[in-house]
Amino acid sequence: MSPLLLGDLARLEAFYERLTPAVAEHFVADGPTDSSRLADHLASATDGEAISYGLISSDGLVLGHAFVERLWDGPPTLGIGIEEHLIGRGLGAKLMQATLADCDALSLPVVTLTVVKTNLRARSFYQGFGFVSRGEADFRRPGDSLAMERRLGGRA
Repeated sequence: MSPLLLGDLARLEAFYERLTPAVAEHFVADGPTDSSRLADHLASATDGEAISYGLISSDGLVLGHAFVERLWDGPPTLGIGIEEHLIGRGLGAKLMQATLADCDALSLPVVTLTVVKTNLRARSFYQGFGFVSRGEADFRRPGDSLAMERRLGGRA
């Protein structure tokens, strides 16, 4: 895991361009995905106003991205995704652990996320990190997702 900062923009853009439709369907919505939003996000991470971690290959490719935005303005929102061929190998868990450790170190009282209801694997993954459902949310369509949150230190 490696923190991503403004100098990592091209590598992060390439990650989002490589995502398969199956991964993008569940991961890409309101998070930082186009060049302008990615640059803004990484500038915020560089300034300590966001968290951004990359799963980096030995040749420097970003293979996964975890981020938390709105650290100080509204409920912090987490997103995480990895390339499809890496799912199920425990790498997403390592990425999530690093990200949540930063959230706890910053004493963020709550971190939120949205997960598509039919994405049972992701729902179970998030529950394993202390996230609990707090009701329905909209991701692609009204009511297609769950709003989940994790309290400081993983308490429900």
